[in-house]
Amino acid sequence: MRGYDVVIVDYRGYGQSTGSISSDAQLLADVEAVYAWVQARYAKHQIVLYGSSLGTSFASWLAAHHRPRLLILESPLYSVEEIARRQFPWVPDFLLKYPLRSHAWIGQVRCPVVIFHGTHDPVIPYSDSERLATTVTAPLSFYRLEGGLHVDSARFPVYHMVLDQVLGNRRY
Repeated sequence: MRGYDVVIVDYRGYGQSTGSISSDAQLLADVEAVYAWVQARYAKHQIVLYGSSLGTSFASWLAAHHRPRLLILESPLYSVEEIARRQFPWVPDFLLKYPLRSHAWIGQVRCPVVIFHGTHDPVIPYSDSERLATTVTAPLSFYRLEGGLHVDSARFPVYHMVLDQVLGNRRY
């Protein structure tokens, strides 16, 4: 529809990927390997990182360590650590294998950042995006999707309008 090639990753132990996760370092090494593959095939100005839900942590980390054209986050989380504390407050922190602290990386991102988040997201609260947005130092566009749920941004006309604008032939 928009004429882009897309690379989608199944993380270790997710989807059809094999293996197991013992640390966030493993996951970050995996996404770094995928990014290296993409960089070998596309120029920097052609690379747009898009993360949804858990994937927003990986996209933020990559954008902090590289210079893609754009970073798009849908239903981003502040950190897995924060979600775990909210949902399982009795579990000790040392049991968390991958805290994935997006808030620690997003401030290092230098490309434009676009955030979409539904106000009625039952998985990652809208407040996570608000908190995360305060740590962004790059140009930021934040879209509050009134009544939106978890990763259902595509049902909102503003989502398509913004994607058409930011993915157009304009350079940032």
